[in-house]
Amino acid sequence: MSDARPTVNFYPLSATEPDAHLVFACRLAEKALGLGHHIHFHLDSGEQSREMDALLWQFRPSAFIPHARLDDPETTVLTGIRVSLGHGELMPANPDLLINLATQVFSRHGEFQRISDIVPALQPGLDQGRRRYRYYQDQGYALETYRI
Repeated sequence: MSDARPTVNFYPLSATEPDAHLVFACRLAEKALGLGHHIHFHLDSGEQSREMDALLWQFRPSAFIPHARLDDPETTVLTGIRVSLGHGELMPANPDLLINLATQVFSRHGEFQRISDIVPALQPGLDQGRRRYRYYQDQGYALETYRI
């Protein structure tokens, strides 16, 4: 683990569709993957992980984001996979970008160089995003906000 503090980018969304935050996360991951990042999606549950897994396969017909769910018993080797999905404490070795889709701050957030926190437009997601923002601010992390 590095002594450097992560940079945190917040993405408060204006779109109010129920899955808008998940679709935006796919677009963000596609761009970050193209820039060479190793990405970990932190999610609230196995159900949300399965939902994100399905969306990564189909969010755009011309896009394919190779990924692995860490809670899938068939996921035994992650060699070459640069995108992972997990919840709880699940995390692969050496990812550099955390995309947080969970309601809480990931307990292992300090192990990342960059954190992208996506804030849904509707309640309670908006209030939860504000709490995460204040937490990162209290940690002294560099914060940037990009309104989407």
